[in-house]
Amino acid sequence: MEWDLVADIGGTNTRLARVHSGEILGTKTFPTKSDKTLVQLIHGFIEDQPTQPGRAVVAMAGPVRDGTVTLTNAQNPITGVFQSLAEDEVAQLTQSNRARIINDFEAAAWALATVQPQEVHGLQGDGVLKPGNRLIVGPGTGLGVGTLVKTAHGFQAVPGEGGHIGISPQSPEERQVFQAFGKIWPETMMRQPSARFEAEAMLSGTGLPRLYNAACDSIGQPCKIHDAEGVLAAAKLGLSNQARVTLEIFKRHLGQVIGDLAITNHASGGVFLAGGVATKNPWIFDDMFFETFNAGGRERFSQARSGLSVFLYQNDNFGLIGAANALAFGN
Repeated sequence: MEWDLVADIGGTNTRLARVHSGEILGTKTFPTKSDKTLVQLIHGFIEDQPTQPGRAVVAMAGPVRDGTVTLTNAQNPITGVFQSLAEDEVAQLTQSNRARIINDFEAAAWALATVQPQEVHGLQGDGVLKPGNRLIVGPGTGLGVGTLVKTAHGFQAVPGEGGHIGISPQSPEERQVFQAFGKIWPETMMRQPSARFEAEAMLSGTGLPRLYNAACDSIGQPCKIHDAEGVLAAAKLGLSNQARVTLEIFKRHLGQVIGDLAITNHASGGVFLAGGVATKNPWIFDDMFFETFNAGGRERFSQARSGLSVFLYQNDNFGLIGAANALAFGN
């Protein structure tokens, strides 16, 4: 059977699959933070197949530089080296010697080329999928951003690192938390000394427990929660005041960042929220989130934001779908 390899490699999981006649088959998932290199994981997957793949597209959670990606949020647990992969390493495992590595949210954007109504849940707007530019933002292990543009020649996915734009405190209380955050994760400060940080540093599963620690440190309170799931659960159930403060900061800034990106990219085809934090916790997209998402300053720009459709994208395979669509539609 002729087949192509697709992969979705994030900070937590590495997912590998075959594509045959447009269908994704035989998906296997491995931990990314493994003592095996990424090329070893891919080689092992291919060895279990009857033939080599014809071509390969690999989506990875990091910026692509000269055909290579070093993951932003995944290290080998033994060596401490950040996991990385190069196109030529993957190409050598294919029959055609053809492989592409793309940013994971370029793949996420490609997935929007074939998104179906049953895969999404409307959060704002009439819930109907419309033509036009589509923005996908994923608060998960990191904060991914991608855009799908419909041109006269077909679809084009536009990769970006929107998760690394800056955010700043919006109140005296937030300033105290941001200052405490600077002591916890100083390398994410955009300029030192400053209270401006990479958005991903706070608005992600990796950043949430650090943001909670900062909220606790800002008032001299001991930190009792040590992971994102715990912070989210405590905030939802009202078990911790500082978890509540953390989630309020998280929602306000996430809403502002996504709203800014949506208006910048003229996302008339909709804004799609993905990633583990989003899909497992849809309750965070409440009035507080949309208050800042729709805050556009002058009335016509607030109306432009509130007129955008927002969806929760609930297909966990979007990375693999996007890699397959990049094979089908990409250059």
